[in-house]
Amino acid sequence: DGGGTGRPVTITGSSAVTMKGFSITNGLAENGGGVNISSTGGVILENLYIYSNQATDNGGGVFISENSAITTINSCKIYNNVCVDSGGGIENQDSTIVQNTLIYNNEAQTDGGGIFAADVLILTNSTLAYNFTNDGRYGPAIDIGAGLDSLLLLNNIFYHNYSGNSFSDGEGGIYIWDGRLVAYNNYFQSGDNNLNISRGSGNIFSDVDPFGIVQDETLITINNHFTLSDSSSANGTGISSVTLNGTTYTAPSIDYNGAVRPQPAGTNPDMGAIEYNCNISLLPAGYCDCDMNTPSDLFGSENYDCSGNCILENDCAGVCGGNATEDCAEVCGGNATEDCTGLCNGNAVIDDCGDCNGNNANMNECGVCYAQYSCNPFLLSNEKDTISLKT
Repeated sequence: DGGGTGRPVTITGSSAVTMKGFSITNGLAENGGGVNISSTGGVILENLYIYSNQATDNGGGVFISENSAITTINSCKIYNNVCVDSGGGIENQDSTIVQNTLIYNNEAQTDGGGIFAADVLILTNSTLAYNFTNDGRYGPAIDIGAGLDSLLLLNNIFYHNYSGNSFSDGEGGIYIWDGRLVAYNNYFQSGDNNLNISRGSGNIFSDVDPFGIVQDETLITINNHFTLSDSSSANGTGISSVTLNGTTYTAPSIDYNGAVRPQPAGTNPDMGAIEYNCNISLLPAGYCDCDMNTPSDLFGSENYDCSGNCILENDCAGVCGGNATEDCAEVCGGNATEDCTGLCNGNAVIDDCGDCNGNNANMNECGVCYAQYSCNPFLLSNEKDTISLKT
């Protein structure tokens, strides 16, 4: 911990150095807020968290100076670093290999929000996301200013790196000042579709989110996990190896999390730092896939199971759980009805006395049904009735 007053790690001399398994944070220095490397012995940075460091010049997280031996950065997380000049996450001025590494939320106030590559860089199966530069500056993911065939990008993901205040669809993440880019099987931002790639193939240009939703055991979403979604086009679209200038470069056999790559065995590796490996049997109840989709998300209704099978009765229209019924004419959803005699589409009706097709025959002239006597006192109900008048 630099305590906000100095650089936590400086590596010089000619001895080989490996640093592994701890955090480097709160650094403040000129070149390399977190780590400065000027070693001729070769340096390996592995399983490190390098975050929240500041450089008053270059390399907010890591600065690799000229005349250094090859530096390898493996399975590290480099994030939330900032520099006044270039290389928010990393600036390499000599040969550097970066693999299985997450580089995100780094800021350069000039160029190269994630990485400023001033010399040879081999970047393999890494993820660069949400890195940024000031508005009008260049290379929010990577800014390249090196020689011929100086950058090899293999199986990486570049997502929502931006200049200014926020990402806009169609924005590019990579800028080339000098040198030639060799790129195989990367997930680039859509705005990078005009990159001058001297050699390469299998690249995808898209702003579609390749990552899934990951939740903890209490179903709280975990941010910045960078695990691929079930449907991501980065799944299985990497390449096992490429040969450049007589040297073969191979996708790492394990990923950032230490899981075997590729999965399943014998397939192509995924793009990015984390190999996709979803265990559906461990999902919380009600979820169908590792994108946390429910049957309603997949099929538009909770009336189905995760395989698309109806768990209720189909109605007459074949709708799962629907309410359509057949009418008396056996027409699904029809409006034909039976009359009071049971005749489909018949015209018999119940009269006011409750008699089917009775036509009110049992109603007297006063509207009373089934009355015993006439409602008119001067109307004899039968011929034996008599009327007596008292005078």
